[in-house]
Amino acid sequence: MPTDLPDRTTIAERYCAALRAKHPHASTSPGEMHFAFADAMLQRDPYRLKHLANGMNDVAKAVFGQLAGVPLPKGQAATWSALLSWAGTSPIEDRVRTAQLATARELQLLRAKAGNADIIHEWIKGLIGNGFNRLVLHERTWYLAHSSGKLGHNLSERGTRLHLARPLIEALIELQQAQSALDEATQRDLQEAA
Repeated sequence: MPTDLPDRTTIAERYCAALRAKHPHASTSPGEMHFAFADAMLQRDPYRLKHLANGMNDVAKAVFGQLAGVPLPKGQAATWSALLSWAGTSPIEDRVRTAQLATARELQLLRAKAGNADIIHEWIKGLIGNGFNRLVLHERTWYLAHSSGKLGHNLSERGTRLHLARPLIEALIELQQAQSALDEATQRDLQEAA
């Protein structure tokens, strides 16, 4: 597997030429899309190359395989796994990144619904940090519960609009769990290396 990739312009030109060969109406010179692809490859950023796993861009997938020396499988999950491996991103690191993206998305959605979204966000982060890290449905009511099992904050309470924050809470809990798993894996790796 080659470790060195061609320069940015060469990657963009190869992608552009491959698209042109398949689609004669395509551009004859590299544009923003081609350079974005080149940048993602050079930065080994699997998240900006995730579209290669959707099964709809065989041209980019083939160009990637030729230039990176990593033929990508047909299946979406297998392609994504190959991209992560090529980029040096572990499944645990991917879990953290996915949780970060989900948290950012849910915070943005909450901001559209509630003017005090950032205050709610900080409050929830504090609660999760203090052990309130489980969502529990008890008698048709959602609670943010403590890890000890104690029911905590009623997310369905009238007048609070906390029900709007439940998707953000879920994302923040997943982020905390993913980050804890990554921290534990890092500690194990450090201990084994010592």
